[in-house]
Amino acid sequence: MPLPYRFHEKIRELQNKVDGLGKLKLVKPENVHLTLKFLGNVEEREIQEIEDGLSFIRETPSFNISLCGLGAFPNNKKPRVIWMGVKEGFDEIKNLQGKIDSSLESAGFNRDMRFHPHYTLARVKFLNNKQGLMDFLKGKRFLAFGEHTAERVVLMESRLSPRGPEYSVIREFRLEK
Repeated sequence: MPLPYRFHEKIRELQNKVDGLGKLKLVKPENVHLTLKFLGNVEEREIQEIEDGLSFIRETPSFNISLCGLGAFPNNKKPRVIWMGVKEGFDEIKNLQGKIDSSLESAGFNRDMRFHPHYTLARVKFLNNKQGLMDFLKGKRFLAFGEHTAERVVLMESRLSPRGPEYSVIREFRLEK
């Protein structure tokens, strides 16, 4: 689920505040999204079956998502991923993700055992100021960043390059208005 353009400047501001704390791989604001299901390497011949399995998404009503809080996976003391959380829309996202999991299980994809809705802002390679990051995240745990309406789910391809991942849209599924 892509994040609307109007959040890009806020993401840049947040990333600028953590960028000097170590070696971090920042996600380009235009690439920040909420992953409902990571499929891994997919053969060309499997794409139609995946698209067919996701066709139910068009019957899913659109819903509001409020962005709230920053955190880290696996936790703030041992951060590997810095993320922006979801408050309103959390249940709708979990429900949609569960349906996607069920639908794609028949196509041979494993179910996600631990799904937590989030938008990845950075991946931590190394920290030279761990306490600084912990303090920064602690102060932002419940901070509201705004809201938007989830109107579409995008099936994307990502290809890794020296500049980072490059995304291309394979199929877009509009949610019901």
